[in-house]
Amino acid sequence: MGFLASLRRFGLRYRERVKRVWFYKNWRASSLKKREARLKYYGLNADDIRIEYPHVQVALERLSPEEKLARERRILRAFDLSAKKKGMPEDQQFDPYANRYLQDLVKDAKEEQNIRKAINHY
Repeated sequence: MGFLASLRRFGLRYRERVKRVWFYKNWRASSLKKREARLKYYGLNADDIRIEYPHVQVALERLSPEEKLARERRILRAFDLSAKKKGMPEDQQFDPYANRYLQDLVKDAKEEQNIRKAINHY
């Protein structure tokens, strides 16, 4: 059952359901654009703001020392810019989704965690 059909149970007519789906899609797109703009403004990568679940912590431990240092410096710079209520200069801003340095490591750590659960029958 799709999202549009699932709204039927609330007694909404088709036109109202379409409006709500349209609103949700546009809201989601605008929130992603706002997050990207905010990351650019403070000079962060998308992987810098990941919630540190156990598999993310394992991935962070596997980073090379250079990547760890660069990540820490970006985070400290963002804290400093936020405290000063300033942003990165336009010429130094970059695409926050261009370098997803942590994505593959998190995927590997999740797979290992799932294998351990399967072996240990959690």
